[in-house]
Amino acid sequence: MNQIDQLISQAGIQGTFDLRCLYRGGFRLPHAQSPAGVMPFHLLMKGEIRVSTAQGDDVVLRPGDLLLLPGGEPHTIWREGDTLALAEPGDGLLPLRGDGGDQVEFLCGEYRYQGPLRPLLLDALPSPLCIPLLASESQQALRLVLSLIHQELQREQQGSGAVLTALSQVLLAMGLRAHASDPHGALGLVGALQDPRLGRSLQAMLADPAHPWSVDELAALAAMSCATYFRHFRQRLGCSVWDFMVRVRMVRAAELLRHPDQLPLGEVAQRVGYQSEASFAKAFKQSSGMAPGRFRQQGWPALLG
Repeated sequence: MNQIDQLISQAGIQGTFDLRCLYRGGFRLPHAQSPAGVMPFHLLMKGEIRVSTAQGDDVVLRPGDLLLLPGGEPHTIWREGDTLALAEPGDGLLPLRGDGGDQVEFLCGEYRYQGPLRPLLLDALPSPLCIPLLASESQQALRLVLSLIHQELQREQQGSGAVLTALSQVLLAMGLRAHASDPHGALGLVGALQDPRLGRSLQAMLADPAHPWSVDELAALAAMSCATYFRHFRQRLGCSVWDFMVRVRMVRAAELLRHPDQLPLGEVAQRVGYQSEASFAKAFKQSSGMAPGRFRQQGWPALLG
């Protein structure tokens, strides 16, 4: 399993499409702040639209563009032009919104992740993040995915809902892979893993969070001096090496705590690099807001309320 596969699996992210939009005139479609554990996304199938956030970002989407909003911030999808009367909602596979036209088609959905700990996969990703799927090296495969999504929406056969849900997962994995291979420089942890020097140390930490990593070891893996390594690390990931290491350990601990084997807390602590259960429990509570025992008892769905 490569690192992106591992991060997606570890995150426990589940995707769904929840709205299909068809327009020929101008429109404004506002989206409120998403709750914790939800990352909205939009996929443009046809035409051109803009997405503006409350922070002042303004992104143009073209066919095949996937927009992720890891921060879940309020945003508005819009298009200039005369506003036409809204068409009656249809009874299609997805709720339909629009003015009865077909010049612009896009899908809205969300990726949900469980638990109080933000997945490592989303670390340092900008929000919003626009991924031009059809400009990637895998554009042929991605064209097939987009075609399958369109076919399921048109045919509305038995099981189409399940197929669309599965395709949303494929879309995220292939989108992140396309982002990782961006020649202009991928961002976030996904991009940092591709860094020819920094990537080696990140892979080592992710592969063995129990190891008592030292500055010298990590800098040596990156073929840098300690000072250069620390500086480069913060520039790429926006946090210190040690803050990241704690994140890796706590996310791994959460994964072990929800495992059906019910490992003793002392063993969970050792597997994530803590020699005492007490020091592990303190670190876990600082990161997640609750003790590991309570986390295990309540489970992630309960924590989401």
